[in-house]
Amino acid sequence: MLESEKPEEEKVKAGDNFLKIYRSRKEMMFNNFLGGIAWSIGVIFGAGILIAAIGFFVSKVDFIPIIGNWVVQISEFVKQNQTNHLR
Repeated sequence: MLESEKPEEEKVKAGDNFLKIYRSRKEMMFNNFLGGIAWSIGVIFGAGILIAAIGFFVSKVDFIPIIGNWVVQISEFVKQNQTNHLR
């Protein structure tokens, strides 16, 4: 049976396939606000756990003191050049 041959009651309009949800603007804004708060809390906890895990694994690596000595040398060099420059 072709589309044009279907009885009128069997034809479905395109708009009938979608459900319209009517909410007040106040309710929508409140729900979006709560969703934003929940998302922010999740990001904070997730980032905290990720940073703690990275810090834990980096503390177990042995080459970190080498990087620390290199940073100290750079900071001493900057301090020496800064005092020479200010004179």
